Amino acid sequence: MSNEVSGNFDYEDLSGYENNACIKEAVDEMLNEPSPKAIFKILCVIRKRIAEEGEAPTPMISEHVINKHLGFGSGSKLLIDTVFDEDGNEWYPLYTDESELNSGHGHNAVIDLSIAMVLEKAFDDDRVKGVAINPFSQKMLLSKQAIEVILGEWAEDICAG
Repeated sequence: MSNEVSGNFDYEDLSGYENNACIKEAVDEMLNEPSPKAIFKILCVIRKRIAEEGEAPTPMISEHVINKHLGFGSGSKLLIDTVFDEDGNEWYPLYTDESELNSGHGHNAVIDLSIAMVLEKAFDDDRVKGVAINPFSQKMLLSKQAIEVILGEWAEDICAG
């Protein structure tokens, strides 16, 4: 599965992320006081934002740039840009807001994608290890196992209770 994204996207509006603050807060809590409860909270908060059809600003790069060609010519595909960890592993970034997006990553375009779509693409893409939440500030890594838990149908009942 590729990181190609298709559909109609609004390239201008980056203002709809204020409800993603709960993700940032849960990650902060986990990084300050790691515990199973903090991990559970992150999974449930992300699940909640998916249920609310939450979006995230997602950096995109032209397929032609990846292949060392310039421009967005006819038939050019936009792909989700990735970030790398210290070991060279590739991750899809999940930025909670525009300020996080602008904190250290170069890209061709930014598209509002649903949080669910970013997680699904990461889960299906064999090249990536998972999702990196705010990789240039908080840097919380969600493995494919964590993504599977978040996207699982049974998680709705667990997080609701």
